[in-house]
Amino acid sequence: EFLADVIPRWRRLYDAEQVELSVTPYYHPILPLLCDLGSAREALPEIRLPVARFQGVEDADLQLVKAMEAFHAPFGRRAAGGWPSEGAISERALERMGAAGYRWAASDEDVLFASLGEILPDEQGAKDERRAALLYRPWRHKDGPVLLFRDHDLSDRIGFAYATRAPEDAARDFVSRLLHLREILPDDDTPYVVSVILDGEN
Repeated sequence: EFLADVIPRWRRLYDAEQVELSVTPYYHPILPLLCDLGSAREALPEIRLPVARFQGVEDADLQLVKAMEAFHAPFGRRAAGGWPSEGAISERALERMGAAGYRWAASDEDVLFASLGEILPDEQGAKDERRAALLYRPWRHKDGPVLLFRDHDLSDRIGFAYATRAPEDAARDFVSRLLHLREILPDDDTPYVVSVILDGEN
């Protein structure tokens, strides 16, 4: 009885706009590598790759379409966006997601800071404020989907750390962290978003 209500329960939450659900390319390929194996050099310029260049853009497009079709079956509408497999993004992959109708895409904060050439600050103060202003603002690459980046710490707290704490204590800690972020984010009319993104098993 519990299992039979899992998807209907998520649909009720989704219809009530209490959660945002995402899709992942259908068979979980690493989308940038499927689009173009050479995209590995965007993150690792010195990586050795096969001499023969592999590009499977049509396959990437099919994975994106099949994911939306699979989502539509139980939820009655397309997802607004998605979490690319393992959070892997590239310029070409984002272009293909945009063409397939994905309005947003998400990845991990490590991808954002590596792309910006920023070192993750671990101390409090001005760097904490700069980190927040970079991490919680929506980004857009060219005409692709809006990009959101996961707050790794907050996501792992829900996915892992809070499992060992009393629910009231966990909720209090989580809300206090959100209130702290609200205090340190600049008041500049940017529509800041704190992205808490969980893997399915969490």
